[in-house]
Amino acid sequence: MTKAAAAELKLILAILFAGAVVAQTLILPWTGADVVAHFPKVRNLYRPILVLSVLAVACVEAALVRLWRILTLAGQDRLRQRASHRWFTTLVLSLLAAAGLMAAILAVITEADQGTGGPIPPLALLLGIGGCTGAALIAMVKYRQLGRAAEHRRFP
Repeated sequence: MTKAAAAELKLILAILFAGAVVAQTLILPWTGADVVAHFPKVRNLYRPILVLSVLAVACVEAALVRLWRILTLAGQDRLRQRASHRWFTTLVLSLLAAAGLMAAILAVITEADQGTGGPIPPLALLLGIGGCTGAALIAMVKYRQLGRAAEHRRFP
């Protein structure tokens, strides 16, 4: 990967990270307060869902940071080194943690179904769970391919 391509991808990651920070600090609390204002009977769920949501976004942010580091290694053509294993492993774990937190949020809102959001929140959470899990699987497959390519390069 060229340094220019890595820099362009890092710009996209920076924009995604900034969007995640805005979602974490402004959008999630505002949306939750709006739901509580319209449906006071779910007031007791505001804090647990907000905490789980902020933690899920933090896991996605952690995955973005790991992906940034992987792109840095790729731009320096050092991705085949053993140190990259740690970054791929923590990337996968961050994505799976985000999927697990989204599953917990889905369990909480499904259990306390008060008719407050319709089908959109569960569907959005299912999409997030599937997206994070799929991204983790892709990262694992790419790491394996990278390992095989490095092994093939070492032993012609």
